[in-house]
Amino acid sequence: MVTSNKKFGRKSPKKTLLVLVAVLITAGAAYGAYNYLHNRNQPAAAADAGPTTSAKNNAAHKEVASSTFNQGGAVDKKGAATSEDQTTDASKWTVSTSGSITLQQPTADSTLNSGDTIRGTAQVDTVQYRLVDDYSGVLAQGSLSVVGGKFSGTLQFKPYGSTGSLKVFSIDPSSGAEINHADIKLKLAP
Repeated sequence: MVTSNKKFGRKSPKKTLLVLVAVLITAGAAYGAYNYLHNRNQPAAAADAGPTTSAKNNAAHKEVASSTFNQGGAVDKKGAATSEDQTTDASKWTVSTSGSITLQQPTADSTLNSGDTIRGTAQVDTVQYRLVDDYSGVLAQGSLSVVGGKFSGTLQFKPYGSTGSLKVFSIDPSSGAEINHADIKLKLAP
């Protein structure tokens, strides 16, 4: 006697359609998760970049985002000031909370150009600096010697965004931690 068992028979078109929809939804979710994880550390597009979404702009953005750190740097002037250095009002200087580092130039919210001087005073032997723009990340970083309690250097960098920050700090020799921060926000000239 032959009996019919629906469990081992053909699936109905409705079940096939439901399985197909479930597979498509799962694949779409996996693709979305991949894109999210892949792009979450990419910098946001600059506000002044406009609404352009061409492939050329997207390719340029990815090239900037994947570029290496420390593209620029500073020529260490070992605390020496030149006639090109600006004299700034002491009320605009940025002092670390410990009082160990004072950033005299540039000042907060000023416009920084490549070739401008970074200078100040410090009670440590060497200061570190890191210039970051809000679009692509680190533009320049390095160290400057402190001579006679003063540090100075000529910054060289190529900005991709119009705003950023400059951090001047020292390194704790025992832990390697960044300490004595004098941080400012500023505008970056193209």
